[in-house]
Amino acid sequence: MTDVREEPASLSIQHYRIGLGLLLLVGGVLRVFDLSILPEGLYCDEAANGYDAYSLLTTGKATDGQPYPLFLNHHGMDYVEFLYTYLTIPFVALFGLDVFSTRIVAALAGTLGILTSSLIGRQLFGKMGGLAVVLLVALYPWKIVFSRVAFRGILLPLFLTLSVYLFLRSLDDRRFCHSAASPSV
Repeated sequence: MTDVREEPASLSIQHYRIGLGLLLLVGGVLRVFDLSILPEGLYCDEAANGYDAYSLLTTGKATDGQPYPLFLNHHGMDYVEFLYTYLTIPFVALFGLDVFSTRIVAALAGTLGILTSSLIGRQLFGKMGGLAVVLLVALYPWKIVFSRVAFRGILLPLFLTLSVYLFLRSLDDRRFCHSAASPSV
């Protein structure tokens, strides 16, 4: 029985890296190109994320007056986790408070999600499988759309795929595998 991860002799590591780099570039461009104007306008949640980042940057407090909270009061209606907003702060500091600085975290998370997905594909199916996964994820319309709006949920696919990849790697790493027989006491 052959291993699914066996590679054809023609795909070298250099060809794999070139293919991966090109597909990541295409995926990144699709997520960043005209980010300030496509889609038009800002959703209220995007604006709240950007303004919370601006408020934390300039005053050290969220819009409700709490200093560096773990949960942000969004629109005075609910509380949301802090990670997306805190990741937005450096971009607001660099580019000012605008649509681009509010959305760039989503675009970067979507692009990194392509990479983490390729790592899973390569781990499970080899280099060709990794490139196939990159192609599918880089061009998948829903991934592109959600990578272009400043919604906190775009971080979930990134961290989920990274977690799955690290889990799969741990299964192959002998340091994390224990024998079924326990030592006698």
